[in-house]
Amino acid sequence: MEELPTRYRASFWPKSPNFTACLLALCLCSVVSQHTVTFDALYVAGKEAYEHEEWFVCANHMDRAIRGYNDFVESLTRCRRGCREKHTAVGLASGESLELAFFDMTLKRANCIARCRREKVKGPSKDLFSTDDVAAAFESLKPYDYLQICAYKIGKYETAVAAAYTYLLANPEYQIMKDNIKFYRSMKEVDTSYFKNLESKPHQELYKEGVEAYNEEDFLTTIQLLERALEAYYSEAEKCEALCESAIESKVTPDLYVTLSDHWTPVLACKLKCPVKLATEFGELLPDYLSEQYNYLQYSYYKAELDSHMKRARHGHLTATLISPLGDLKKAAENVASFLLYKPTDAVMLENKVFYLSEAGVTEADFQPDKVADMYYKQHKTNAEMMKYIKHKATAAAKGDLDDSETPMMNGDAAPLDTALFGQHDAQYEEKMEDLKRHLRTTIAAEERQLNGAHRVAVDNLLTQPECEALIELAGRGALSGDGYKGAEKQRSSPHTAYEMFEGLTIKRAAELVKLGTISESAARLYLKVSESARNFLATYYNLRRPLYFQFTHLVCRTALQDKNQKNRDDLSHPVHSDNCFIQPDGSCLKEKPAYIWRDLTGLIYLNDDFEGGDFFWAHRNMSVQTTVRPKCGRLVGFESSDYHGVKAVKRGRRCAVAMWYTFSPEYAEKTHREAFDLLDELQLETGSQQSWNRSLEMLFEERSYNITLTQSQLNGTERFVADNVATKEDCRILKELVNVGGLQGDGYPDRGGQRDTSPHTRHETFSGVTVLRAAELAREHVVSIASVERYLDLSDFARDLVRAYFDLHQPLYHDFTHMVCRTAVNDSNVDRTDMSHPIHSDNCAIQPDGSCVREPPAYIERDYRLSEIKPTLGRLVGFNASHFHGVKAVLNGQRCAIALWFTLDPRYSEAGHDLARNIINELKHRAEGPAPAQSHEEL
Repeated sequence: MEELPTRYRASFWPKSPNFTACLLALCLCSVVSQHTVTFDALYVAGKEAYEHEEWFVCANHMDRAIRGYNDFVESLTRCRRGCREKHTAVGLASGESLELAFFDMTLKRANCIARCRREKVKGPSKDLFSTDDVAAAFESLKPYDYLQICAYKIGKYETAVAAAYTYLLANPEYQIMKDNIKFYRSMKEVDTSYFKNLESKPHQELYKEGVEAYNEEDFLTTIQLLERALEAYYSEAEKCEALCESAIESKVTPDLYVTLSDHWTPVLACKLKCPVKLATEFGELLPDYLSEQYNYLQYSYYKAELDSHMKRARHGHLTATLISPLGDLKKAAENVASFLLYKPTDAVMLENKVFYLSEAGVTEADFQPDKVADMYYKQHKTNAEMMKYIKHKATAAAKGDLDDSETPMMNGDAAPLDTALFGQHDAQYEEKMEDLKRHLRTTIAAEERQLNGAHRVAVDNLLTQPECEALIELAGRGALSGDGYKGAEKQRSSPHTAYEMFEGLTIKRAAELVKLGTISESAARLYLKVSESARNFLATYYNLRRPLYFQFTHLVCRTALQDKNQKNRDDLSHPVHSDNCFIQPDGSCLKEKPAYIWRDLTGLIYLNDDFEGGDFFWAHRNMSVQTTVRPKCGRLVGFESSDYHGVKAVKRGRRCAVAMWYTFSPEYAEKTHREAFDLLDELQLETGSQQSWNRSLEMLFEERSYNITLTQSQLNGTERFVADNVATKEDCRILKELVNVGGLQGDGYPDRGGQRDTSPHTRHETFSGVTVLRAAELAREHVVSIASVERYLDLSDFARDLVRAYFDLHQPLYHDFTHMVCRTAVNDSNVDRTDMSHPIHSDNCAIQPDGSCVREPPAYIERDYRLSEIKPTLGRLVGFNASHFHGVKAVLNGQRCAIALWFTLDPRYSEAGHDLARNIINELKHRAEGPAPAQSHEEL
């Protein structure tokens, strides 16, 4: 009988809160023999243990499931490799049937694999996993998610931390695990050595070590490491493809060949994704992964040969051609040929080939690619061609065209955006565009017809010259070399060319540098303002019918290196590419992850033109230049992210631009944009200023889809407006419950606070209120929930920002007082009321008998704007100047609740209680015990 490991069993019993349930779980585990337990069964059982909070059982099962899965993949790969080598296709004898030869090989290989799996592979009884969900779970490393929480619960912190860290590296956008990692880092019991990747891939680790050795000019070590990295890569590729062949969804069809095709198509699609998976690290694709290794190797072999040659010369042992075992020009030639498999027209490598041919002993015959590399490339190319043919025929069949003589070639590009996303250019649109251009002082430089492509536009004067110079200076102070490209941070040259340096600065890092005092807050605000102006312009220009969100924003500069010979350059600053798909050798584009397939539109704001070269261009499918645009200060270029484009070589000077990628998918909206605002908000709070004071109406709409329903002309006065849908029904329910639980009778009126009888204004109503600070204190005392108070704070901050944005205030607006209040009618329905719930008054002056209003203390003279409700409707907001006379009509029955907010332009009167309440809530959230629990695969 199988037993749990001692480290789990020994401490399990005394800690159990439910002895009977835990004993049953142990008994069920023990009756399954070692031979029959499979990794998928362990995973399912581990999930059940997690759901029953049987932490020891969960941790044990998940750990064994992970190890079992890895053993399964290794064993399965060995089986498939051995059977493939034993039963291969052979040449046909005269008159032999191709069909019979194929099925003969197939049946022998199938029998071989089946026998090998029975004897040597400990895996699930079905082809791979019991369900698609389990298969996807192991693909995404989901067992580590469960393992980290279960290990934490039993005090195995090293296991928990390593599991959480491993899962986060594979799923870098998973916010819950990011929070868990922060929590673990705050634990005094956790050592930094616990943060290790349990699923690190040897081929990637060796590659990184090889590049480091290359940068240190240790070329012999570079050769050793990169050769091992390539060997590990091809081994990992074999495992990946072996899993593809084992993951076929069974379908029963009446035709043999249709069944074969139905089985083969998903296998083919899976295999084509393997190179992308193997070149993906921390969720990001490493560019030119295979070809760059051959590039490093060709130069390292050359340098190793040269160094060996020079050493022998110094010691007087030089002969005609002395090549060390590692330093070999013929090996350099072999790696040149391997590189050219992937980039046959690369100008620099073709020049290298000419150079090597001029060396003694090197001939054209030496330029043969590595056998393994050549076989792998050709097989992948064949697979790609077959898949393209399948897709083409599927498209033809859908159109009713099944002509077998039709060419299998197809475009294959990422599909252009749906035209339904773009509104009509009618008279109303033209009027709106004219208003926008007048407001931003912009002009349209070129459109679709001049730029030879749908949805392309070039706009001038989006920025002024001083603004361009300020952003260039910002880049000079804060940009990082190689920013945005994994492994390029330590390189002096650009990730795309050795002739330039590439530097970048994200929105969030700009905000962080403000906090460090490296750059000014105004510079970071300008960065945010400029990117928002571009987004707003493009959304209006395209007349989009759906909200457009930032996906990534990057201030980048490309600088020509002075110590390089720039005159004879024929490479590109940024090779031809698409922003949301991978360009294939045949010119098509594969729109699959980890390409940024959610990117829909791209915008580029240029900051200067005092450089040589560096023109932006769109490209044809054969990579030739189609249309060129010259950068200059304030020029905005917009286009679909699927367009092929590039940047010509920067041969002199420094070229800077703000690059922005947009998406229609809110789940992929750029979080760092919001985080940058938050960081600047924190800084403003520390210096006594106000949060996010320059958020635009458009940005606020992205947060809450409000509607401006009434303006000053309809409300019979200036500086007035009404907005609906600011709060949701759920917001209102939660906040009403908060004030009813935590509100004080007469709150806010010193002479009536705490009284339980009637309102300060009428005996026919009761009045209760709760401030944000009191609400936060109640949350600390566990009287109300943290989430409800956070909702109170967030909604009041949003209201303040909306008032500022609507009235187009060019300075921060501060909270003066925030009050959630309820007015409840007293049960005296027989009374014919003529009074008011709140008599007519002004919020910043004292009304005089003659109708004038004196703005003197003790009136709240600092108040400038007021926000409250008119007709009580769920989520309705009313904003107006605080000097306006106003009141509240009698509440005749029921309860009327609202958040009343007063704002000021004077920071000296900023509501300290508001800031303190936010700090209390943040502290309470931080104290929340333990990391977040694992989610189900469906939720992830």
